[in-house]
Amino acid sequence: MKLAIVTGASRGLGASVVETLHQQGFIVHGLARSISEDLANLENVYFHQVDLTDLSLAEKTLKTILQSIPTSELECCYLVQNAGLVTPIGPVSTLNGKDIETNVTLNLTAPIVLANAFLQQLEGTQTDKRMVHVTSGAAQTPVSGWSNYSSTKAGLNMFTKSVSAEQASVPNGAQACAFDPSIMDTDMQALIRSSSQEQFADIERFVSFKERDMLRPPSVVASALVKCLCASTFPDGEVVSVDRYLD
Repeated sequence: MKLAIVTGASRGLGASVVETLHQQGFIVHGLARSISEDLANLENVYFHQVDLTDLSLAEKTLKTILQSIPTSELECCYLVQNAGLVTPIGPVSTLNGKDIETNVTLNLTAPIVLANAFLQQLEGTQTDKRMVHVTSGAAQTPVSGWSNYSSTKAGLNMFTKSVSAEQASVPNGAQACAFDPSIMDTDMQALIRSSSQEQFADIERFVSFKERDMLRPPSVVASALVKCLCASTFPDGEVVSVDRYLD
């Protein structure tokens, strides 16, 4: 049995990852604030409606999923942490404290909590365990107006490397990598383009991405992500670009 858990699973990249994994014979559990009825109607695809900023509920949901399946039946168990939030967009000193908290919780704290629960539940099993954390090029290059998003993704990269280093000394430990999907034609990109010049100094460049048809479809990126996830040589401890896995 091949099992995968995907966060942010109801739309965009997450929904495409769910569909691609389903096509490859995985049992897929999606975590999201809303449910994709089309995907939920597929055989062996299950949706769990949960706000990942509710950390206790998110942790309980993941543990319940893993406890419902005998680990002896699992050939592999993969966690794709895709859920993310670019807002609040704007210079530091103009942001709302609650929005900052929500951003940090969803982008960084929730992935740490879920990874922790994932490893706890599968510790000592012979199951092939892998985690892919969706990151961003903004984690390595400062972007004016994206202080929260860039910082949380940089933190996610370091967390991923730390988990990989720790698990290397654990018998049949898990592997983890961070995956940079680059620019995609998603709701997040539309939200970025709706920003004002005052909020986001680089707005014109992102508008041009759409106008020049430079945004990849989520399905193309999802195919590359799943190829990375299932690769015979997994990029454990690395921050990898979608370009490495494009056909």
